[in-house]
Amino acid sequence: MTVAPERIDTRLDAAIEAATQRLLELQHPDGYWVGELESNATMIAQHLFWHHVLGLRTPELDRKIANELLARQREDGTWSIWFEGPPDLSTSIEAYAALKLAGVDPGHQAREFIRSRGGIPRSRIFTKCFLALLGQWPWQRITPIPVELVLLPPSGPVSIYDFSCWARGTFVPLAACQALRPVQAGTDRAPRRSARGRARASRPHARRPLRRVAHREAERWVREPTRRRTARGAGSSRPGSGRS
Repeated sequence: MTVAPERIDTRLDAAIEAATQRLLELQHPDGYWVGELESNATMIAQHLFWHHVLGLRTPELDRKIANELLARQREDGTWSIWFEGPPDLSTSIEAYAALKLAGVDPGHQAREFIRSRGGIPRSRIFTKCFLALLGQWPWQRITPIPVELVLLPPSGPVSIYDFSCWARGTFVPLAACQALRPVQAGTDRAPRRSARGRARASRPHARRPLRRVAHREAERWVREPTRRRTARGAGSSRPGSGRS
């Protein structure tokens, strides 16, 4: 048996003790901890997109979003998915669009990177959908996701429950959104609310009764958490994995 030198054991013990003490210092008197849940720049950009579409933008929100995106921008003018990661096309497009929406110039380096990597046509489907919401990309040029799939039972040969929990939680709202194709044109100013406070939406399913039924079911599915659970691994990362 090999015994580690005393100095290594002592340093390790000291590190564990210091880390434990720091955690105890951060603990709330009621026994829990509060900390920042960080994500990549797409979450920050999408926060502004949704506020824009819903007519909830404010100058203060625009300022904070722009400051955070600029703080996360790499030296080469791009954005990455993770901290100090390589430049990512879709992340850079969303951050670029959010800064433009907030009236801030993202810089020529960001624009040139996006162009050099193929631009919007080479980005992920989520990026295309957000840009379509802003009127910057046609809904017709996005891979269709039939909202009617929400009507198929879990026991069927194909079902939304064949997807992992997080995937179907994205799939259903995205399919419903594609069915409506809403557009709230982008601008560098906070949009004014319409009479109903809603983004303009086309009605491609107006003469398709099954699609209307599917869209209502998709809306209920999103609003009612019990509809999102099945015996096959509710809350799992992968179908049937049982992880939460």
